[in-house]
Amino acid sequence: MKVNKHLYISIFCIVVALLIYVSYAYFNCSYDSVIYEYFYEHRNNTVVTFIKFASGFGGYYMAIILIILLLSNVMKQRIKYMMLINIALNTMLNLSLKSFIQRARPYAPAIEISGYSFPSGHAMASTAFYGYLIYIVSQSNVRYKPLIYTAGIFVIAVVCFSRIYLGVHYTSDVLAGIFISLSYLHLLIYYTKKVHA
Repeated sequence: MKVNKHLYISIFCIVVALLIYVSYAYFNCSYDSVIYEYFYEHRNNTVVTFIKFASGFGGYYMAIILIILLLSNVMKQRIKYMMLINIALNTMLNLSLKSFIQRARPYAPAIEISGYSFPSGHAMASTAFYGYLIYIVSQSNVRYKPLIYTAGIFVIAVVCFSRIYLGVHYTSDVLAGIFISLSYLHLLIYYTKKVHA
């Protein structure tokens, strides 16, 4: 993929994220309440326990994976620095957007949680972290690339779904988080390729 394509994809993704924001902020999108009410009415304690575990792959389990990768010798030092920068910038971006938009969380989450709702921090973090890992793998000579791609996308999907199922985010929070991180991620890749071109 040419370097400039990452820039175009980034612009496309941020436009989609803005449309999602506008749909909830100015047009009171009905799909948020419909989807939230469905999972609220069909919430199961056994499933909640499993989903809480799965949600951790966008939080503390992800942090553990990051630490293991940073301490291992499987990656070049430059890539390790980029991974740290990736997570740090993504976290700051998420906190800044939440503080600016200040959307309240849904009224009856399955777990105790504080802070604002839009965009989803777990959706942003998992997309940025596992998405960047997928990019690193795509540039390497490791075997079983399709399997690794599938696993990465699956983890992102499970983490994002978990935030909706647990009732800590509306669907628009999660979708916006995904597209914001995709936009940011392609900018990061664009910058990386420009620097090392």
